[in-house]
Amino acid sequence: AHLETILVPVAGDQWQQGDIALFRDSGFPVHLGFLALKKGVQTVLHAHARRRKVIEEPLAVFGSPFALYRMKGPQDGNFGT
Repeated sequence: AHLETILVPVAGDQWQQGDIALFRDSGFPVHLGFLALKKGVQTVLHAHARRRKVIEEPLAVFGSPFALYRMKGPQDGNFGT
């Protein structure tokens, strides 16, 4: 619920580049990444713990995110408060 104070939930079929995807492992939300497109392939930019750097890889590696969010803008109200 805290994420929704600064983010707007997005329907799975409405995602845009730059949206924030929340992934789960064994049923628990554990990882965030930014959605993107690279040469027509859906990708996710995220911090990779073992590699100790931010990488971009195909979204298919993760599977579908279970929640998507977008940063609030002035049109969403309470922007910047």
